[in-house]
Amino acid sequence: MEKESKENKVVVLPVIGDENNKTDIPITREEYTALLKEVSALRSGNAIVAKPKGKIATMKFIDDNPVVDFSPVRTTINNGKESLLFDVFLYDDKGLIKKKDINYLDFARNGDKREVTILRTDKEEITKEYGSVNVTYVDGYKTIFSGRQVPLAVTSEDYQSLIELPNGEKITVNNKCLNMV
Repeated sequence: MEKESKENKVVVLPVIGDENNKTDIPITREEYTALLKEVSALRSGNAIVAKPKGKIATMKFIDDNPVVDFSPVRTTINNGKESLLFDVFLYDDKGLIKKKDINYLDFARNGDKREVTILRTDKEEITKEYGSVNVTYVDGYKTIFSGRQVPLAVTSEDYQSLIELPNGEKITVNNKCLNMV
């Protein structure tokens, strides 16, 4: 429902909801026309929806600095009891990466999570060689040693992402730092 007001504004009366809520909502004629066009575009399926510029992820921040990488390190502390320490690498506001040793439980419980935008993800293939092994063949129930040696290599993939922080700054982080529980 609508009614025309004296200063060329349309007053939209609420139709859905509580009947005791009789608050008038004044909007201009242009706003009303734009709203009707948007509703008709949504109904017809021709609406233009703004796409985000990247995927959204959460990232852990400690002392207002984002965690860009971490690795577990075992050490012995507290009267001979072994506990797990993490080497945590934080990106500070000066653009430097600083290392901080944090107990695993403190790392898991502390810090806040903020949303960041993933702009690009790059894959790096890592190959580690662990010596060599003898080539063997299986023929039925027999194992035949060829005497030939081949290198033993393990290939894995490491993913790095270019992200945009909430303050607009762009940095590259290891993907294991994104969406941590």
